[in-house]
Amino acid sequence: MSPLTIYWKREPTTDEVAKKYLSPKQLKRCRETVFYKDQKATHFYARLPWNYKGQPTNRTKTKILNCYKFKLERIKEVSP
Repeated sequence: MSPLTIYWKREPTTDEVAKKYLSPKQLKRCRETVFYKDQKATHFYARLPWNYKGQPTNRTKTKILNCYKFKLERIKEVSP
């Protein structure tokens, strides 16, 4: 049985402590990884904080979240 697919992208941090104490330049680099159940990013699944060591990269194929192994697909960022 193949693992289910989950979609991910990077978003600005929601960490209130980081927002309060970091400079705008440092805060710009604090991007959290957010996982969604669908490709349109409407059904939230999980969030990894910006300081978490196990962040996926473009080469990452699978990720274990909440004791389940998922196949990863990155949501392409659309530049305005």
